[in-house]
Amino acid sequence: MVEILTSRMRAAGNAREHRISDLRFARRIRKFRPDRVQYVSDAQLAEIVRRSRQAARDLGIVDNLLVARFVMVDAILAPNFHEAEDLKRHFAQASGTPDVKISDVFQLLKVTLYKHGRGDEVWW
Repeated sequence: MVEILTSRMRAAGNAREHRISDLRFARRIRKFRPDRVQYVSDAQLAEIVRRSRQAARDLGIVDNLLVARFVMVDAILAPNFHEAEDLKRHFAQASGTPDVKISDVFQLLKVTLYKHGRGDEVWW
């Protein structure tokens, strides 16, 4: 019983820490690109961060820098990009780790943005 209570308490503490972290990240995104998130509240943006972070982890992405980039791309550049069938197929069929696969996606996105005159939107 004590062990269960302790794990629940730990989970509650971790959930609180994640909420605080998501809100901080949301505020950093707002400061970085206010024009892209002007129509959503901090709470809404924190929820986007939470869902994006979870989606990245669900895909198996481990590297924290790649998770952060994933969240930023989802929040300010290509909302819900991770739900695209091409991306799902890439993760299902391509070889390599999830970190390598998402790095490939980010490189392709970078090349595509530059090719279409939107290179100023690339920060990585």
